[in-house]
Amino acid sequence: TLAFLKRAVQAIKSSQITKGGNVLMVQVENEYGVYKADKTYLTAIKNTLLEAGVDVPLFHCDWAGKNYYDKGHVEGVLPTINFGSKAQKSFETFAQYVPEGPRFNSEFWTGWFDYWGGKHEVHSVQEKLADFKWMIDNGISVNLYMFHGGTTNGFFPGANGSNTYYTPYTTSYDYDAPLNEDGEPNDKFYAFRDVILNKYPNLKLPELPKPTQKIVIPAFKLTHFASLVQNLPKAKVFDTPQNIEALDQAYGLILYAHDFNGELKGELKINRVMDRAMVYLDGKKIGVLDRRLNQSTLQVNYPAGKHRLEILVEPLGRVNFGTAIDTERKGITEGVYLNGEALKGWQHYQFPLDDIAKVKSSSATAGYPEFLKGSFTVNEIGDTYLDTRSLDHGLLWLNGKLIGRYWSIGPQQTLYIPGVWLKKGENQIMVLELGNPKSNTLTGRKDQVWSTQIDSTLLHSKIGQTAVLNAN
Repeated sequence: TLAFLKRAVQAIKSSQITKGGNVLMVQVENEYGVYKADKTYLTAIKNTLLEAGVDVPLFHCDWAGKNYYDKGHVEGVLPTINFGSKAQKSFETFAQYVPEGPRFNSEFWTGWFDYWGGKHEVHSVQEKLADFKWMIDNGISVNLYMFHGGTTNGFFPGANGSNTYYTPYTTSYDYDAPLNEDGEPNDKFYAFRDVILNKYPNLKLPELPKPTQKIVIPAFKLTHFASLVQNLPKAKVFDTPQNIEALDQAYGLILYAHDFNGELKGELKINRVMDRAMVYLDGKKIGVLDRRLNQSTLQVNYPAGKHRLEILVEPLGRVNFGTAIDTERKGITEGVYLNGEALKGWQHYQFPLDDIAKVKSSSATAGYPEFLKGSFTVNEIGDTYLDTRSLDHGLLWLNGKLIGRYWSIGPQQTLYIPGVWLKKGENQIMVLELGNPKSNTLTGRKDQVWSTQIDSTLLHSKIGQTAVLNAN
């Protein structure tokens, strides 16, 4: 951590306001008082920043409350507070343990995170404006989190969670911020700006930039390119399943395989599914276990014989807040059990998916994930969104760059494509489809689509099946 900080400071050192740049302050940790109370660690962070050349004010942020302050504060670092509502009450609480000194709302939450399977977060102007106005009118410094959320491309979306719940973030980090995902101002932007101008009428603000060019990509087809399991790497064999970090893998997928001779009857349990496991027996999918739903067991009943049990695990994002980060490993982390007895002898096939060009064309393998390929041509460059509602669940690459995850359960139903990542002429799309798409067609549009759909893994019956209810 300290070596990283030293290197990071070199990148921003000349941009501090003391050097004529625009870096006003540097933060020591983030809401650490909610997490732990290691003052030795916090002091080391502070000293490393100073020794590396930070000469602007240092600050730390936490929720309003003396218990958080006591755990997260070190001398020489300005205390600040984070919240998204009840500004006056929060600063009244803050004044009880920091009666003097600057008042700074280091994170005013303008919206909130979207997570897969949840409702799209919308927080109205009216909901946020009164608190923002109270702070501006009372001379309190405010930092908007987020002013512009944007997109979390690749495998970088995080998650909230613990050992009892898990909400992985969507690819879009729109956050219902004052600037939309594509960077355009919305009603919240103009309302916040008016509050500032009403307080400081002589303030001269620059003209807003012109809206970015938007284009619509015509519909195009995706066709089969390769089967995931026809691209198996060399297996690594261990007695018990290893998490991906133990195998020096950061992201992607991992397939675990266990060959055995006997019956498979009773309760099949994966302790701590991290995060979504597709379970196959002898080449047929027999179930899905999802950490979001606290699922860890399947009831199985298969006769004696030679069998191959395969478990394909998809990490959905690491928890990045709270004590859960201490045990946030991905893959199968605590073993696989049949009726309480650990299954031993596992082959590990790693798919880091860090170079999509390595995928080799192959025939399809029914029931397993497949790579789909397509292309489209543009004559002019502009921002766009790809509508993924015809697909089910997977990952999408544009010209070799991983845009991110899509999932029909929503709420996100479009992937933002910045124009700078397009090129005039032909553009290539690669998709790793993990589910069952409605059709293999993609199309572009100029705006986002938000819609939460029924998650079939939550259903106790098939769609369209008639429920039979009786007193028994």
